[in-house]
Amino acid sequence: MIGYIRNMIKNSAVDGPGNRFVVFLQGCQFNCLYCHNPETIKSVKLLTAEEASEVHTYSPEALVDMILPFKDYISGVTFSGGECTLQMEFLIAVCRLLKAEGIHILIDTNGHMSLAHLKTLEAHVDGFMLDLKALDSKIHKTLTGLDNKRVLENFIYLNAISKLYEIRTVIIPEFVDDQALIDWLSAHEGCNLRYKLIAFRNHGVKGEGKKLKPPSTAYMRSIENYAIQKGFKNIVLI
Repeated sequence: MIGYIRNMIKNSAVDGPGNRFVVFLQGCQFNCLYCHNPETIKSVKLLTAEEASEVHTYSPEALVDMILPFKDYISGVTFSGGECTLQMEFLIAVCRLLKAEGIHILIDTNGHMSLAHLKTLEAHVDGFMLDLKALDSKIHKTLTGLDNKRVLENFIYLNAISKLYEIRTVIIPEFVDDQALIDWLSAHEGCNLRYKLIAFRNHGVKGEGKKLKPPSTAYMRSIENYAIQKGFKNIVLI
């Protein structure tokens, strides 16, 4: 069994609690307009020879052997991407080995997977960091290329079993109805979660994404205040 890894960060303070070892897997089923890591989107089969040279292959055992020397210096491991759950068999195999070593594991995901796959994965990890891009399915499809039915269903499931460490939304004024999403989250008992509100930035964004409008500081504060009014207690502005 082989996994395809785009990059690894051995010390990160922004990918979960504490100091974390972060593994970025290749491939994503979304093609977000504002993606800042577009090199991770293509599946390995679609990469050019030059692009493929930037992707490294590991067996589950070899990847864990890379991580274990840092065990005493990290708070845990976060798997990201791309979309790490596209390599589900490899991901679960690695997580099993890491849990046997007592290592804390978070999954950074767009949430677009079957509930059956999610239930299989969640048994082997400590929590999830979930992106919620838009409530409106058509807007979500415009942003990512796919609808959000699975994402919303998986939010409800993960929140019900207390497996969500963090939820996140990129704030895009005049495009995404952020208040509608906050209303939905509040109605589905999301108020006690850590909620990261990320200001859209068009630096490094290509194509149609360049036309999206970044929010002002005042707009970000207004969204934060709206979330507070709806009962959110742990909000992080980025």
